[in-house]
Amino acid sequence: MSIITLTTDYGVKDHFVASVKGKIITEIPTAQIIDVSHCIDLYNITNTSYVLFGAYSNFPKGSLHMVLVEAEMFDQTSFLLTKFNDHFFLTANNGAITLLATAEDETEIIDLKIPDFCYNTVALYTYIAKEILNGTDFNSLGTKINYNDCELLVELRPKVADDENSIRGAVIYFDHYGNAVTNISKELFEQVRNGRKYLINAVKYQINRINEFYVDFNTEAKSLREYEGDMFFIFNDLGFLQMSIYKSDYENVGNAKTLFGVTYRDTIITEFTAEIKINMFVRIVKMSFHQEKIPMFLEHFHGVKNNIRNFPGNNFLEIYQDKSNPSIFFTYSVWNEETDLENYRNSDLFKDVWAFTKALFNDKPEAWSVDKLVSLP
Repeated sequence: MSIITLTTDYGVKDHFVASVKGKIITEIPTAQIIDVSHCIDLYNITNTSYVLFGAYSNFPKGSLHMVLVEAEMFDQTSFLLTKFNDHFFLTANNGAITLLATAEDETEIIDLKIPDFCYNTVALYTYIAKEILNGTDFNSLGTKINYNDCELLVELRPKVADDENSIRGAVIYFDHYGNAVTNISKELFEQVRNGRKYLINAVKYQINRINEFYVDFNTEAKSLREYEGDMFFIFNDLGFLQMSIYKSDYENVGNAKTLFGVTYRDTIITEFTAEIKINMFVRIVKMSFHQEKIPMFLEHFHGVKNNIRNFPGNNFLEIYQDKSNPSIFFTYSVWNEETDLENYRNSDLFKDVWAFTKALFNDKPEAWSVDKLVSLP
């Protein structure tokens, strides 16, 4: 039985996917058709390339992968049949093969000759699939071309600085959980890093730690539940650097896109050096409470902590309790700039939080504003 996969932006509501499958089965009754995805962002070739890259190698060699994104017959100048790693790919010449292979890889690419009876892309793909499955000579189906002669997506390629002290990448995909996937691979990251310390600059945030696995948090400092809503970086199952929110969900917590303003094609810069300097603004506040008021304070803090942590410009928030005097607490918050803290102090959120909290004090609070100069992971 011959395996044919489909990757489209057709969605699942309409008849389009079923129509494609029907046409293929009519011409190739022995075909086993498997859906890769029909929920690619509309006309998004970058998304297409990433999803196809993640799926194709799990299929048996000899499988044929049809890509129907930005592939209308009269919108595209040409169509390609690519053979790579013993798999066949049918795509428009629109950059969809960019993540699948590089110029250094062994690829065979044919610029397809379109027969007159192929009135649309599905007809062309079905005809080519039938020819391949019947053993027709690969090179007889069109003109052989080189990888660099194809349309390629430049944004899918991260750029290493000339001095090899940084990698400039970009967000190329948001998955079902809202994780923001970049085009920086672990292989490239470690190659350029070469054992050095690193700092990831994403939107307005700076992060100097990458989780080894999803729940790789310091549970001695706080419970996993208290990390819910926190941002972290991790290399995903395909080996790409990914910005995630622990236990993210659209309704209650949010995700990288909604909480941190990350959008498609946003620049991600990873810097490497022997010592990382981070210019961040830190606020430390000491508070002393009436002992009987402490449970009220803690209950209120847990109710508002995510709102404070997710306030624009805030990168970190923790609270500490003095071991020798349990009535004394410290909050430690990290901000991108002093103006971010001032915006928070002028917000309705702060006014409500402070009005509730200061009524519980048994002494005047103290506060310090400092600059974070150096951070060692």
